Amino acid sequence: MDGNQVAPHNGVWTPLKGTTEQPNFSYLHEREHKRELRLESAQEGTRITQSQHEDLERNMIFALRTAFVGTLQAKSILDLAKADLEYYDKIIDISRARFKAGDLAQIDLDRIELLRVQYESELQNAIVNLRTAKIQLLQMLNDRTPVDQFDVTGLFDFSDALQPLGSYRDAALAARPIFKPRCRRFNSP
Repeated sequence: MDGNQVAPHNGVWTPLKGTTEQPNFSYLHEREHKRELRLESAQEGTRITQSQHEDLERNMIFALRTAFVGTLQAKSILDLAKADLEYYDKIIDISRARFKAGDLAQIDLDRIELLRVQYESELQNAIVNLRTAKIQLLQMLNDRTPVDQFDVTGLFDFSDALQPLGSYRDAALAARPIFKPRCRRFNSP
C-alpha cells in the first residue's frame, strides 16, 4: 500500500499516513523594478480614468447648458413669431381699410391675406421647436414633468459688454488648472 490513504484500512482512516512536513519559503523577486513600473502604470491608468471622468462631466454640463440656452432661444423665437403674426394682422387690417376705400384691388388684398399663412407656419414651427427643446432638456435632466407644465426662465439677450481676453483665459485656467503650467508662455506681459 502507498503512503497516502484513499480508503479506510481495516475501518480506520489515517489520511496523513506517509506524509511529511517540510517548511518552504518563497519570495517573488522581480527584475528591473517591474513591480514599481506596474504600480506606476496602474497609478497613471487611474489618473487617466479620473481625467476622462472629469471630461465626461464637463461635456455633460456643456450639453446641458447648450440645451438650456437652446430652450431659451426657442422661447424667444416663439415670442418673435407671435409678434410677427400680430404685426401682420395689423397690416391686413390696414389693407382691408384701403380696399374698402378703393385704394387697393381685390387681388392685392387676397395676396396679402394669403401671405398670412407663412406667418402662421412660422408660429407653428416655433411651437414645435420649443416643444422639442423642452423635451431634450427634460431628457437630459431625467425629469418626468409633462412638457406643457415645464418652463425655463433666464436672460436671453445680447450684451455688448465684452471682458478683456485675459479674463476669459484666467477663467479657463481656473476651470482647468491642469493646463496652467503649459500656458505660462502665452501669458501677456
